[in-house]
Amino acid sequence: YNDLTSKQWDLIITQQGAQQGIYWEQWTYYSDLISMVKRNCNSHTVIGLNSTWTQPIVSPRWPYSGPGNPTTAEGQKMWQIVNYANTKKFIMLTGINNVIPNGALMWALRHNATLNTGGTDMADDGCHPNNGIPVYGLGMNLFATYISPMYDKEIETINWLPDSSTQKASVSGSSFMPISNEQRTLILEAVHLSQSDKFGFRTL
Repeated sequence: YNDLTSKQWDLIITQQGAQQGIYWEQWTYYSDLISMVKRNCNSHTVIGLNSTWTQPIVSPRWPYSGPGNPTTAEGQKMWQIVNYANTKKFIMLTGINNVIPNGALMWALRHNATLNTGGTDMADDGCHPNNGIPVYGLGMNLFATYISPMYDKEIETINWLPDSSTQKASVSGSSFMPISNEQRTLILEAVHLSQSDKFGFRTL
């Protein structure tokens, strides 16, 4: 709270949990958080929301069971549809103007055989996206949603790529998916694809 009120923030981004996102009752306390942020941040601060993605098909946290809710890509799509519906309802109620379409991005990345390799749906721990390809894509999508329009910087101008020595997201552990220049091009195409259909299921 002290950091919220004492610093001149340009952008504050929040995120609902991927698993919790399918249960609307889990969003009610979250709206209180957004209200507190809005009432205490600067008038120029942009408040954002990251649209989360479903966990991998191999996840032990799969929310559905039974023959009508298979742990397949179709079941994963059902999960994402409910997450989308709650996200859209939430942004209407809270007045958040824009979201990072990372649900749509992960769908595009996972449905490209050149990018989704290794058999774990880009999440070796059964939950969090691996470092490398997916985390790089998620970061570029955040950049395209907020940083590009705020500071006039296009994602194509960023030539840096992570490698195995780069500081990694702690939740992803040591899992790393290297990125070639060709894969970088595909990732950026997926970013633009998700930006064009933020609650869709488009593929490259």
